[in-house]
Amino acid sequence: MTDVTPLLGPEAKIIQNYTARGFRINGAEYLGAIVIAGDEVLPLDVQSVMELKSPHLAMLERFEVSYLIIGAAKSAMLDAALLSSLKSRGTVAEVMELGAACRTFNVLRAEGRQVATALIPAGPPPDKKS
Repeated sequence: MTDVTPLLGPEAKIIQNYTARGFRINGAEYLGAIVIAGDEVLPLDVQSVMELKSPHLAMLERFEVSYLIIGAAKSAMLDAALLSSLKSRGTVAEVMELGAACRTFNVLRAEGRQVATALIPAGPPPDKKS
């Protein structure tokens, strides 16, 4: 049998699965919206794509990111100021369905691309009762 697992270091963040409330990344669970950039998983204080603004993604300035994948249960248009801010830094952003965003991020990460992702689960924020 031939092993086709990508050669990534143990610090490389790979999305293993997702639920309506959060994500499993490298064996650790994260509830609520998150950003994965470089080898970090950072909290994101939004519940929808429409809430996403430039200050939410200011942390991306520390990373060399050429492509930002935004995954959410419901697709929506990005704020024009956010798109302009990302474009001025040389970052292309794309919004897609959550599952597609997780898979696309993993593939691009395995290819060694400078990619980050903002993932917004469908369920309520972790501090609220379901």
